[in-house]
This record gives sequence, structure tokens and C-alpha cells, in this order.
Amino acid sequence: MKVTGIETIRLAEYPAILFLQVHTDEGLIGLGENCVGVETVEAFIHESIAPRILGKDPLAINAMAEVLHQDFLGFQGSGVAVRAASSIDIALWDC
Repeated sequence: MKVTGIETIRLAEYPAILFLQVHTDEGLIGLGENCVGVETVEAFIHESIAPRILGKDPLAINAMAEVLHQDFLGFQGSGVAVRAASSIDIALWDC
């Protein structure tokens, strides 16, 4: 199984929430979300994360987490890289 796409969804009635779908070549779709700094997280997902996980096995969650956590130093819990990686992680567990 391979990741074929990452889709972000923002609803006008919930402007502070970013929904994320990870699509696979087998038709499975994992759902993740984020609610802090959604504009920045959305841009980071499409610009930095998507190119690195497209074509990868969505079930290799630990390996994917290691790749995504190379973007920051330390775990302050508020950085865009942590929030974006968390949204992807949630969606991968849902695949």
C-alpha cells in the first residue's frame, strides 16, 4: 500500500479546525485534524511533508514519524512541524 495524496479541508463554519485526509492506492483514507495555527500547518503539510511521504507505506508509521520529526529541534509542543506531523500521524493510524 502507498500514500497517493494528502488533502486538507477547512470548513467556513469551523475556521479554527484543519481536517486532513491521507489517501492510499488501496482506497483507504485516514483522517487527522489540527486546531492551532491551521493556515501555517496547512502550508507546511503541502510544502514540506507531502513530498516526503507520497509513495510511502502508510502502515510504516514509526518510520514515517522519524522522517517527519527531523524538521525541528526538541519537543516544545507548539511548533508548526510538531503540529503538522501530529496531524499526519493521526491520519496514518486511521488508514
